[in-house]
Amino acid sequence: GGLISGDREAYRYLPASVARFPEREEFLGWMRQSGFRDCRCIDLSLGIASIFYGVRDTD
Repeated sequence: GGLISGDREAYRYLPASVARFPEREEFLGWMRQSGFRDCRCIDLSLGIASIFYGVRDTD
């Protein structure tokens, strides 16, 4: 990817960022602790990407 785009640093950043991202249940827990309800995670493209979803009431 870096050879084609000319930005090798971006392709070093992505794997490190993915490795630091919390596990699914931990992230959902953080969402709940932050006041979200009905929290869930939807996998896309066989798990390549995910959408974290929650509802938060307005004050």
